[in-house]
Amino acid sequence: MNTISLIGRLTRDPDHRVSPNGTDICKLRVAVPRRKTNGEEQPPVYVTVVAFGAQARTANEYLAKGRQVGITGRLDYSEWTA
Repeated sequence: MNTISLIGRLTRDPDHRVSPNGTDICKLRVAVPRRKTNGEEQPPVYVTVVAFGAQARTANEYLAKGRQVGITGRLDYSEWTA
């Protein structure tokens, strides 16, 4: 089973688009806080979340930068270096 649950804040407004075949797509950037380690603050983890269809339309309509969100979904992982 591949399930992930996150709670964090949006770092920017949702990025809503419609694909050539008419599917709504909404990208969200979420800052997820981490626990302190040895009393020291840890930087947040930044996660890109993509919603499709009705969820994409709803996210675009009701969410905005700074809003706290709870997300449950499937994890697809990519990593790169600049």
